[in-house]
Amino acid sequence: MGHWKAHGDKYPQRFRLPPEELYHLDHVMHKGEHPGTMWGVPLDADPTTRGEMVAIDGTVVSIAPPGPEPTP
Repeated sequence: MGHWKAHGDKYPQRFRLPPEELYHLDHVMHKGEHPGTMWGVPLDADPTTRGEMVAIDGTVVSIAPPGPEPTP
């Protein structure tokens, strides 16, 4: 939500998701037919990320859930 407020309700440049996350998103939102976009924003499969959004100004923001807490 912060992106939309900070950038006048403009959509981000793109989303980058791990391939397995993109696969699940496709099956939930697109019934398995990957159009390569969500809300007109490109979706990229990227095995090097846990999930991120590239804001309209180029800022990269993590959209991944927090990792597990380290055990002492």
